[in-house]
Amino acid sequence: MRELDQESKNARVWMFYVEPESGRMISILRNVQKNTLIDCYASGDDSLIDVIKQTVPEPNITVVDKAKMDNLIGICTYAKQNGHLYEEDGEDVWEQFGVFSSFFIYPGTKWCGAGNVSNNYDDLGPQVETDMCCRDHDHCEDNIEGRESKHGLDNNSPFTKSHCDCDNKFYDCLNLAGTRTSHRVGRLFFNFLQMQCFRQDYPVTGCKRYKG
Repeated sequence: MRELDQESKNARVWMFYVEPESGRMISILRNVQKNTLIDCYASGDDSLIDVIKQTVPEPNITVVDKAKMDNLIGICTYAKQNGHLYEEDGEDVWEQFGVFSSFFIYPGTKWCGAGNVSNNYDDLGPQVETDMCCRDHDHCEDNIEGRESKHGLDNNSPFTKSHCDCDNKFYDCLNLAGTRTSHRVGRLFFNFLQMQCFRQDYPVTGCKRYKG
């Protein structure tokens, strides 16, 4: 891993653009000395916005309207898809957000992550097949929201837990899509985050791992 000197670290500044009505946010990492964009991330969950408001200096947060947010999401998506960013190893992201970095929407999608950054049900990112799988999973008919209780079960994590039938359908959908993005999302969801599902059945003895 390449070490950054202190001067380079000090030149890196996070800026956050928030659309409160929708819960959408764009997080941008800039090098203010070189005036370059290092990386950007979209998110669509109010929980992450709450964390930012509690931990980030107010001047680094800008409230924007829907048109501005749509434009920022388009720029971020295009830059990531076409390799126009100075992305490195994600160390800055983990340092800033920790476990909440899992709330970001996967590049090229609008539904793969906590919440979504779409304008409506039919609004999908460039990675259409993968995004359709994530959209269907987001519309699972039976789930337990983060920090909520249902069916006598407590969900103590910040992430929504879905019925296992929905997770199984999601797994199959990503495999069937068969793209690099769908396999990466599958490995992230099932292997790295190891998201748990629930079912009113016998105790779970093992977790599904993504093999795509």
